[in-house]
Amino acid sequence: MNSIPQVNALLLCDQVIVDKYTGKKTLVGIFENINTKKFPIQHPSISVYANLTDAKGVYKIKVTIDDLSNGHEVGEAVIPEITLGDRLATNEIIMNLQGLRFDHAGKYALNLNVNGELIASKTFLLQIV
Repeated sequence: MNSIPQVNALLLCDQVIVDKYTGKKTLVGIFENINTKKFPIQHPSISVYANLTDAKGVYKIKVTIDDLSNGHEVGEAVIPEITLGDRLATNEIIMNLQGLRFDHAGKYALNLNVNGELIASKTFLLQIV
C-alpha cells in the first residue's frame, strides 16, 4: 500500500541542474513571483523542485499551475509512474513546464498532486512592474 508522501520543499525556479557525477541539484533563479511589463506573456520555462519523504510505493506525480481568479489550468507536467522505496529517504522530484501563457495579472497556484490527491500548494503573483 502506498503511503502519502510528506512535502519538505516545493519551489519554483528557472532551472534545475543535476551534477552527473554526484547527483546533487543546483536550483537556479528561485522565485516567489513573476514580474512582467505587459500581458499576455509566454513564460519560456518554469522548473519545479519538490523534496518528498515518507514515500513508499508506486506514484503518479502531477504538478499544475492554476489561475486562481477563474480556476483554469495554465499548464501541467506529469510523471506517469515512479517507484519510491524507502519511507525514511528523501526523494527529489524535478518537473519542467514550458511555454506557459499568462493572460493577466493575479494570483496563481502551483499544485502538487500524488496519485490524484493534492498534497501541497504554493501561491504566487503575476504582476506588472
